[in-house]
Amino acid sequence: MSSVQYVKTAEDNGCVISCLAMITGQSFQDVLVGMEQYWKNEGQHEGTDDIAWLHYLSARGYAIQDIDHEYVPEDRLIIPWPIKPFAPIHMMFVYADGPHAVIMDKDGNIFDPNDSLMKHSSQYHRIYRIVGIWKVRDNLEFLS
Repeated sequence: MSSVQYVKTAEDNGCVISCLAMITGQSFQDVLVGMEQYWKNEGQHEGTDDIAWLHYLSARGYAIQDIDHEYVPEDRLIIPWPIKPFAPIHMMFVYADGPHAVIMDKDGNIFDPNDSLMKHSSQYHRIYRIVGIWKVRDNLEFLS
């Protein structure tokens, strides 16, 4: 049984916010409020960039390992892909009806903030990035 608590997205383009909520065990609204300090334009979370959500996780004691399908610097494809789960929790970036973020737990179960019926990585047209996430310390209060 997975320890991930499913969080459905509460608005359009809110998949990254929902994923952060599932990772940290917070509500969608709590993450939305917490992310405000990381956005250049208040309330502009559409297409939330890596810098914002990586800083958000870092300030809350998380470390990541980021793996792209097109491995840099040679731009060659990693085979076999997608790779098996390698962390307690993962954020996966997929193409569904456009770029989208979902959660994968340590057992390979999928938690899609837009569609609770999506349960396996094979249901997506393309997975182009997998980010392994570990809780490594308590919150850094001065950053959060």
